[in-house]
Amino acid sequence: MKKAYLDNVLVCAIYSDDQKGESAALVKILEAYDQHRLELVTSQVTKEEIDKCPEEWKKKHNQTYDRLNKVKYVEAHELKGYNIQDNQFGFLASPRMDDHPTFTRLQQIGLDENDAKHVMQAIESNCDVFLTCDKITILKYRSEIETEFPSIKLMLPSELVPILT
Repeated sequence: MKKAYLDNVLVCAIYSDDQKGESAALVKILEAYDQHRLELVTSQVTKEEIDKCPEEWKKKHNQTYDRLNKVKYVEAHELKGYNIQDNQFGFLASPRMDDHPTFTRLQQIGLDENDAKHVMQAIESNCDVFLTCDKITILKYRSEIETEFPSIKLMLPSELVPILT
């Protein structure tokens, strides 16, 4: 069974139906999920984005989010310790953070911070597919991401449907 990660755009589109060109495919994907032919997952990154939505949308988006399995959250940044300086003028401590290598590489390819977090969650959770309708900031990097991380395919919902049937 394929494991597909839904990004925030699609989790929200299930209720708002604002991805008109992909709505029919999204319905078929949800049917495959309900029939246990496809595992659909998302992550805490989606929840963080839903929490920023206007109140009138939050409840319905959270219902969709709650319906999906969640992958184990992988931190994009890890506290590695503190840099400490002590001299005659005082004491200064600053955190020393390291970025997750997958997150770093995705940002080098061109993804913004939130998109890199989403795709990293899918890659690190061994998803087969990352589903999105975001052609401008994610899918335009599809070739580079799939070359760098060959275990995952980035797709529109309409591209996954033929594989499921």
